[in-house]
Amino acid sequence: MHDTAPPLPAATGDADLDAALGLCVNLSAGDLRLAVTPEVGGCIAAFFSQTGAGPLHWMRPATEAALLAADPLRMGSFPLVPFCNRIRDGRSDAGARPVRLPQMLADVPHALHGLGWRQPWRVTSHSATSLTIVLAHDGGDGWPWRFEAWQHFNLSATTLGVVLGVRNLDDAPMPAGLGHHPYYPRNAATRLSTRVATMWEADATQLPTQQTVPGWLAQLPAGIAVEAISPDATFDNNFTGWSRQARIDWPERGRGMEISAAAPLDYALAYVPLGQDFFCFEPVSNVTDWMNLAAAGATDVGGHWLAPGAMLECLTRFRV
Repeated sequence: MHDTAPPLPAATGDADLDAALGLCVNLSAGDLRLAVTPEVGGCIAAFFSQTGAGPLHWMRPATEAALLAADPLRMGSFPLVPFCNRIRDGRSDAGARPVRLPQMLADVPHALHGLGWRQPWRVTSHSATSLTIVLAHDGGDGWPWRFEAWQHFNLSATTLGVVLGVRNLDDAPMPAGLGHHPYYPRNAATRLSTRVATMWEADATQLPTQQTVPGWLAQLPAGIAVEAISPDATFDNNFTGWSRQARIDWPERGRGMEISAAAPLDYALAYVPLGQDFFCFEPVSNVTDWMNLAAAGATDVGGHWLAPGAMLECLTRFRV
């Protein structure tokens, strides 16, 4: 632990953002700023550069109202642990212990996004440029394994690094998945560049159905407008064979952000909601519903089984 509290960042010039930052744990390095909400799902509330013209956001900023409502779905990003995205109907019998997770959102029939985003995390260390938070799960709430999870945030003048990990504290093998769910600002000009091998088609509830290779995947390495991914409907699909490298460009800013990840983040998911001013590109360690897909014979779905005492950890960097 640090001996003295790190200084609060200077006012941004945005009254609502300044009020939100007052509810967060704040890091700063050069012009970069990071605000984290340990008590609200271990989320990133804001990640931005402080410029002479005001804050330049790299992730969608949370508002003071979102923080007071403790709503992870209105943050800048939240962790995916101990599983990524959806589990069909919150049920799986793939392991020796049955998973029976409750419905988490009224309009989604499946368990989603893991447990970490809905739980308070505890700060274990904090300096001006780094923060570590931890979460303990006692084996209840439909996830019948005890585990611990951790996030370590490190900020430099150009880069945010996030280490996310989980350890099985139980006496039976535990399924595990890790990932991040960032929300990025989006307009008609915003571009995404990356490499993937295949895409999973999805049903009406965003569960994978079959692997395909749509023609536009070949355009991704050179970059495509996010709006062009699915101009007439919401897009919410998984990718396999992710290169672990991506770039988002905002041409009107003349700026971009590079995303890089290490194994086991070999998969990705893109969420482009119709008519919204944000989108998500999520580095993940498995395809949605991987346990049930694998039990049904599907391959290339990722996911891990952790022996008692074993851990899984990943590193993701956001370089502006």
